[in-house]
Amino acid sequence: MINLLEGIMKSLSLTALLVASTITGSVLVSGETLAHGSTSYSNEQCSYSVDYDIKIDDQKIVLTHPKKNSITFLKEKLLIDGRSIELTSEQQVANKNLQARTRLLVPKVADIAIEGAELGIKAATLVISALGGATPAEQKEMLEPLNKISQKIRDNVNSKTLNNKTLSDSFDKEIEEEIEQFVAKAIRKFSGRMIGQLMGAIFSGDEESEEMKDFEFRMENLEHDIETYVEANARELEIKAEALCGDLEQMAEIDLVLESIDGYPENGVIHKGKGHKFHINRFSLSE
Repeated sequence: MINLLEGIMKSLSLTALLVASTITGSVLVSGETLAHGSTSYSNEQCSYSVDYDIKIDDQKIVLTHPKKNSITFLKEKLLIDGRSIELTSEQQVANKNLQARTRLLVPKVADIAIEGAELGIKAATLVISALGGATPAEQKEMLEPLNKISQKIRDNVNSKTLNNKTLSDSFDKEIEEEIEQFVAKAIRKFSGRMIGQLMGAIFSGDEESEEMKDFEFRMENLEHDIETYVEANARELEIKAEALCGDLEQMAEIDLVLESIDGYPENGVIHKGKGHKFHINRFSLSE
């Protein structure tokens, strides 16, 4: 019984890492740096960075940064800190192409970010379901912090908005803290019930009861269910991330045409950076 309970707690902890990896990976893809790679699929890394906040409407695309010049792309114009820039014919073509590609890119980014967040929440839900005994109200309460993270992603990454400032490195820490709290709460809520059920079966001499067998079966399958579900869906996200990386690479080439403009960021708006890997953890309950 002790080994079984240790396995349960380890499963919860590893699931927390998995959920954190899934949500954080999707945010990094969307907000700060697009990067992909996985211990299971690919070790390559795409590290094109866009560190501006992006706002899109029907008339313009506005890029802002707390320490850099603001850039406004209009249909036929380019403004830097509100100053209209005279463009060469080549720069005019680049301006139009970059706008068109940005309008296509940001919704794709939002799609990946939201799918990643939902995938992480689903993994957490699988844990609660496997442990059993949670009322709908308890399940809602436990998932509320993760749902808030998901909503924060939706608010800051959508078809018209990409807020890098909000989805900063501090957001990673926030996710990790919420995951840790989720694990601690799950253990507090369910460990007593589980131990009570197991001890009751043992002291009654009914260790082969259907309830006991069902409990052991659920615990043994928890790891497999999570890994199968998450990795299957994560592969779809990786494929989308790879395609997105290709889009960014092409946009970076267009972006370089505008780099010579006075006030335009050095190395362009899209540039190669250190990057992060879009990584889905593989794990096992065995040592």
